[in-house]
Amino acid sequence: MPPAKAKPFYASLVEKFQKSYKTDSVKDGIFGAMMKVSLVNDGPVTMQVDSPSLQGSGQSSNGDAGLVREGEAAVPDETR
Repeated sequence: MPPAKAKPFYASLVEKFQKSYKTDSVKDGIFGAMMKVSLVNDGPVTMQVDSPSLQGSGQSSNGDAGLVREGEAAVPDETR
């Protein structure tokens, strides 16, 4: 997704999360900024899921076990 479309898409997604959860629980940073993230797993299972590269196929993952054609926006189900 080109940056011009990605930034408003990201902003709308953050807004939806803030409406669905406690607003104080949903934090975001500067869009497109480099971040250093660490994770501590605290549970009985950790899974790593790998998938084949979609580069050059004209498709990309929409994060919901589906594929999106180039030029289409990945829209969460509740907005379709």
